[in-house]
Amino acid sequence: MRNRVRDQLVFFQQFRERFKTTGAVATSSRFLANAMTRPLARRQGPVRVLEVGPSTGAVTRKIVAHLQPGDRFDLVELNGAFVEVLRQNFERDADYRRVSGLSEIHACT
Repeated sequence: MRNRVRDQLVFFQQFRERFKTTGAVATSSRFLANAMTRPLARRQGPVRVLEVGPSTGAVTRKIVAHLQPGDRFDLVELNGAFVEVLRQNFERDADYRRVSGLSEIHACT
């Protein structure tokens, strides 16, 4: 829970400081994340997932939950603060660590 509060604070700060590259006023809801990742739950065989603009990772967390061995997950982010949040998640969060070998953050800062 603490990470999600931190993510919301980072997102709001970046919205205020870098609106042109943040592109939203709030993170994606869990309902949107569930709808966007529903096809991953029904797929068969390995997949490649490209997430462009994951920000603090509201949808990323749902993608991570569906990844399996053999999958590939690429995240492309422009904002350095968001890149840092994502990196911390892949280092510290057990769910993210499980798929860190399948995932790569592309920091386009």
